[in-house]
Amino acid sequence: MKLRRPIVVLGVAAASLLGVCAVPASAGIQFPHDILATPSAGTVGQVVVITNAANSPCGGQQGDGPAQVNLSVTKPDTTTVTDATVLADASGNWTYSYTTTDQVGTYRVAGTCVDVPNLGGAITAATDFQYNPTTFDITAPVDSSTTSSSTTTSTPAPPAPPAKPTPSNPTFTG
Repeated sequence: MKLRRPIVVLGVAAASLLGVCAVPASAGIQFPHDILATPSAGTVGQVVVITNAANSPCGGQQGDGPAQVNLSVTKPDTTTVTDATVLADASGNWTYSYTTTDQVGTYRVAGTCVDVPNLGGAITAATDFQYNPTTFDITAPVDSSTTSSSTTTSTPAPPAPPAKPTPSNPTFTG
């Protein structure tokens, strides 16, 4: 009996030294930080809607303060436009319509989720993270003036010659 008590004490001491403790099931899990661009392919001048994926809000968890997303779009010629700061709603969702699709090629979108500074300049919660970049492709519009449709014109068939009258031999059944 006396031996059992020291073993329990040693077990508890070892557990505390090793850091074994109960934690919530989702603690430490990192959620994806994905951006969507819709449509993912379009033509010059088309508006592309950039938004967070359903599993990737910016803020929106209890205790988070207001959050915003800083977006930058890199055009096909590699010029980067720091394009927008978008406020996230209470659920952490955000949307931005990108209207400057004026070059043919692949555009790259990157975003950062950050807390909005309060009036005193302090950050209310540590939400900051980088979104996984996404891309969308823009092609030249199809020029309908250079496309030709092949139209076949056929000449009408000549009219059939008139039928020759056939003599009739009526039969009387009287």
